[in-house]
This record gives sequence, C-alpha cells and structure tokens, in this order.
Amino acid sequence: MTGSPLSTLAATSCFEGKELGGQIPFCGEAAGGEEDGVVGEVNEKLYSTPEDLLIFDQAIFNHTILNQATVDTMLTPYKNLEGTALGFWVYPKKFGNVNTLFAERQGGGEGFHSNWVRLIDKKLTFILLANTDAVDLNSMRLRIIAAYLGQ
Repeated sequence: MTGSPLSTLAATSCFEGKELGGQIPFCGEAAGGEEDGVVGEVNEKLYSTPEDLLIFDQAIFNHTILNQATVDTMLTPYKNLEGTALGFWVYPKKFGNVNTLFAERQGGGEGFHSNWVRLIDKKLTFILLANTDAVDLNSMRLRIIAAYLGQ
C-alpha cells in the first residue's frame, strides 16, 4: 500500500536478506523480546488497520491491482468448493426489503476477530476489526449493514 515495488521495500526494510519461509517479517521488538526478525506462521500473524484494508479493498474493486475479469472470477462461487468463491464466501443476502450479493471474508485468533464484507451489487464495503473475543462480529456486521441500508 506504500506505492513502492516489493523489491524496493525488501531492499530498504529491516528484514533485508532474511529468509521469510512462509512467515511474516516484523521490525522492532515482538513479544518474547525477539528483534528485527521473522516470527509466526503467516496464518497466525497478519496485522492490519481498517484504513489499510479499505485501501486494499478499493484497489481490488476499482480494478487497480486486478482487472475486471479476474475480480469476476474471484467472486464466482464454485459448486465443487461448496459455493465458496476464490478468497470469499459469496451468496445472496436479504436485509429487510433489500436484496444484495454478499461477499465476505472472516478471520481471527486468540484475542482478535475481523470481518470484511463487500455488497457487490451495491459497491459498499464494511470492515470490522475487534481486539477482543467478547464481541460477535458476525452478528454485529449484520446489524450495522441493516442499519446502513435503512432496514
């Protein structure tokens, strides 16, 4: 999201020359006192902000990083994948009187949860992040979307 090519970022970052091997690089000090290195498996430690996720969302859906045909393929549910699309779950959803095509991606772990929702036909995006296990983002997102749609 910096606008710099990956090769430039790698050459100017604190993880230059380190073997990533499917792990996430970090700069600074991590829990446990490790400094400027690589920790954790990729699926465990992806960190972001709502702003960065919105930039990523807009780059996808405004066809900055993927063309229309690729996005259409990505959002097509496949029967052999039990209706899952490529990277999203995509299905029709109704909020009161409003019908929409709902694309979602969820994630989480111990102490955090995330929901990324795109109402494809409405060109609306909802990003919810929680730094606690005490919230049900799945229920919350439905209430937020329904309220936004006036339902």
